[in-house]
Amino acid sequence: MKQKKKVTGRVISQNEIAPDIFDMWIETGLGAQARPGQFVMVYPKAESTLLPRPISICEAEQTRLRMVYRVAGKGTREFSAYQAGEEIAVMGTLGNGFPVEEAVGRHAVLLGGGIGIPPLVQLAKALPGEKTILAGYRDDRLFLKEELAKLGDFPCGYGRRKRGDTGQCAGCLAGICAGRRDSLCLWADAHAAGR
Repeated sequence: MKQKKKVTGRVISQNEIAPDIFDMWIETGLGAQARPGQFVMVYPKAESTLLPRPISICEAEQTRLRMVYRVAGKGTREFSAYQAGEEIAVMGTLGNGFPVEEAVGRHAVLLGGGIGIPPLVQLAKALPGEKTILAGYRDDRLFLKEELAKLGDFPCGYGRRKRGDTGQCAGCLAGICAGRRDSLCLWADAHAAGR
């Protein structure tokens, strides 16, 4: 088991890809140990914002991590102002990640909703074989849609239409898995949304 430690990385790039949704790449050695579905704790610089924020890992490379996050409070608002070259303190990698090995030889159905969608990028890249990706959005701003469509079958991405409506992903999922016994569902929720 890798030791979790706080390290200082450097922002490589950051872009706003939808209103209040940011895509940040950072340079850090934590990328080498990251598994699909894990997250890091990102530490704000402002003393008035004491606690670190959990942010899920969208992609990991040997010396880089990509985080796609929603601005949801003071801490993530601070992160959204970071520029290329700035230092960023992170702890990780944390969490168990997805059971990628269980999907070998099976049809993988990847489910994500809202800010739980970004971890599906690394998961889709890591999974061998057939995969279907379902993503639920709260509105019509379908961030990462084009990227996910290149990584697997992406038959639907739905937003909620009205309060209490659960969207159409459940119906789409039932149709995809009907009559199949080889499907494995892997999902990401907004557990690492940050604030």
